Amino acid sequence: MIRIIHHLSAFSLICGLALAAGCARVPREAGFDDVASAAADRTGGLRVHWNQGTAADAAVAAEVRAMASGELSIDQAVQIALLGNRRLQATYEDLMIAQADLVAAGLLSNPVFEAEVGFVEGGGGTGLELSVVQEFLGILQIPMRKRIAAARFEAEKLRVTGSVLDLAADVREEYVNMVAARQMLEMRQSSLAAAEAAYELARRIREAGNITQLTLDLQQVQLEEARTDLSAAEYQVLAHRQRLNALMGLRGGSAGAWEVPQRLPELAADDAVVPVEDVLAEATSSSLDLGALRQEAQQSSQALRLERNSALLPELELGAKAEREADDGTWTVGPTLALPIPLLNQGQPQVAAAA
Repeated sequence: MIRIIHHLSAFSLICGLALAAGCARVPREAGFDDVASAAADRTGGLRVHWNQGTAADAAVAAEVRAMASGELSIDQAVQIALLGNRRLQATYEDLMIAQADLVAAGLLSNPVFEAEVGFVEGGGGTGLELSVVQEFLGILQIPMRKRIAAARFEAEKLRVTGSVLDLAADVREEYVNMVAARQMLEMRQSSLAAAEAAYELARRIREAGNITQLTLDLQQVQLEEARTDLSAAEYQVLAHRQRLNALMGLRGGSAGAWEVPQRLPELAADDAVVPVEDVLAEATSSSLDLGALRQEAQQSSQALRLERNSALLPELELGAKAEREADDGTWTVGPTLALPIPLLNQGQPQVAAAA
């Protein structure tokens, strides 16, 4: 009986450890605070928001509508995009996936419980065999697996932050393009007005007989070209507006309520010219893409070490077994061990894939 109690106590301990490990939870906003902080540092304090169906989402939506109801500055356009771009919202879910992998890397595998019942022919008792087995090597590999998952998580945070900055850059570029298109439209309108005046003057001079019909026809060609250029300029304004709406995540009434200034700001006369070498050095040292690649290289190196260490012995199971004899009802309790024999597969494919 004492042996059975010891066996049940060990079984209860293993189950308790498994249940405790199973209580690990994946945070809903995993890593998002780090992304928000890095994005604010690199965008001059602009905010990002993860829409998760909370009360804060309504306040953000009201803020976006207020900003999109008047003339937008370039920073306001970027802020609206960081709060409302749907593609950017989708990338935040990648943080949860990477965080879930990190949590999973720290969990024990589930123990396996087995029970067998044997019936003696003709009566005479019932045999019972109980066992609980836990994969053991996975416990030893948890620290390395967590380092691999942590590197993957850091790389994902850098990649998501890069997506934020890419969106901000795209919005700034499209904003400038639209203001430039508005300026071009204004110039085309002035050119059309001048062409119409010139054609009307040429027509009157032709009626007086002071110019040829060919000269008047050439003046009309210039007028039609001015009208064509104006139509093209109007289309460019609409096209840039649509692209900017898509980047900012605006639709419906908000998409048509905002405006941009008529002119781009003048360049400061005292702007210093930065040498190209300094720009390249700064871009290399602060590149989020390179940072993500460094984390991925570290992750791959750790994964290769893990595969090499576990190539010959990928699994090792330890456990406890209790068996009751059918004839006299006595119990036998003892440990169990199970491991694969590396005869047919010695892990070379896994190591080669990791390398």
